[in-house]
Amino acid sequence: MTVPRALDLLAEFASEHRLTLKYPLAELREFLVAVKQRDRHAMLDEFQDVMLALQLYVWQRLRLNAPVVLAGGTIRKFRERNKIWREMFELRGVVFDTKFLVGGSNFNRPHKIQRAFLAAGVRLGAYDAEELRRWAREQLAESDSGRLLC
Repeated sequence: MTVPRALDLLAEFASEHRLTLKYPLAELREFLVAVKQRDRHAMLDEFQDVMLALQLYVWQRLRLNAPVVLAGGTIRKFRERNKIWREMFELRGVVFDTKFLVGGSNFNRPHKIQRAFLAAGVRLGAYDAEELRRWAREQLAESDSGRLLC
């Protein structure tokens, strides 16, 4: 199995975005909430999110295509989400780019769908965003990746 490399993942997940320290800190906050709630499943997921965010941030700053470790679940989650996002944009006749995910990749939140489409120059109402959220949930229900909505 090939270990994913940071700059390759950045090209795949973040397009031309330059990550800020805000990204790993936000993931760390989510991890600490999971710890406080003693939610073991969420702790594992959030820990991997923190590991990916921190490594991508550091390796982007140093411009090193270093191996990314302890983040396999998060990498799979992002890839599955990006596939759904791509299909969602195709439904609306818009070409998807990861740079549109300004509010994060969790399409289970209608406001994030609205922000993504707005970044692409398309204004969606609350009803349309909710319809796309339902569609995305159906897509995941048909796959083996249903737990990736979190």
